[in-house]
Amino acid sequence: MTGETSSKVEDAQEKCKTMSATLPIIKSESENSFILDMMSNQKSWVWLGMERKQSKMVWFDDAPAEPSNGALHSAWKADEPSNTGNENCAYLSFHDKAWNDNKCNYGNNPSPYVLCQREHKRNGSSEIAGSEEAESCCRWLPH
Repeated sequence: MTGETSSKVEDAQEKCKTMSATLPIIKSESENSFILDMMSNQKSWVWLGMERKQSKMVWFDDAPAEPSNGALHSAWKADEPSNTGNENCAYLSFHDKAWNDNKCNYGNNPSPYVLCQREHKRNGSSEIAGSEEAESCCRWLPH
């Protein structure tokens, strides 16, 4: 968590890139739970690293984000993604504990928080740390 908010998903992703990271790409229930647990005291929401391409929601790495398109995991709120009013981006709500599609430029207050994720590799190898190891080195930073 950068402690910052951003009304535009594009600006949020740029903030993450400056830290060699990306907005969250969630492909399992354990990854989704990890973020929810880490943010359990928050009443806000964070941008997710997904966008609408060819009428389907996909992660920034082009993996599907919708069950109907073969997603490995999804936590969409009921009747979402709806694409009501050109909703081409998505966020995770800590109040609902669910994903929702939204406009990529959110002009209301409060704006979504910027949460960045980065693969943690041990000893320069390509092995990615598990959630327990990641939790020991990553913490919520109050703003």
